Amino acid sequence: PSAATDPGDRFIAICGKLDRIGSGCIDRFVLERVLNGEECRGLIRDVRAGFLFDLLKAHAGGRSGRFVHYLPLLRDLEAENVAIARAKEEAAAARERELARIEEEERVAAEKRARAEEEAAAAAKELARRAIANVISKPVDPAESIGYLFHSQ
Repeated sequence: PSAATDPGDRFIAICGKLDRIGSGCIDRFVLERVLNGEECRGLIRDVRAGFLFDLLKAHAGGRSGRFVHYLPLLRDLEAENVAIARAKEEAAAARERELARIEEEERVAAEKRARAEEEAAAAAKELARRAIANVISKPVDPAESIGYLFHSQ
């Protein structure tokens, strides 16, 4: 039998050596040591402990449940790892979409601010042009208020 991952292949190789009679079962304590070893740690790195204990119980064998069927356990562990990897990819994609949405909102807000600044500058230029035109076109009466120069045409 082969596994979908390198840690899975190492797990099969180690368990195969420990399964002296070829029954497909090894002692639960020994199996836990194998899973916690450096060679197979990749199989359980992201798996919740409760899920792993449930798997060990579900794949228990023997009269007292002291042994574990290691191949079905491996299949379930690898399936869970695939599900976890997909969930992480989906979460990363959702984060990317959210960041893109925020960047787009910031870009639109910056464009609105720039437009508002341009409109304010254009209004100031128009006001200055009117004031200059008023000053040039009419003789200035010293008694006339400066506000009148800016507001009349």
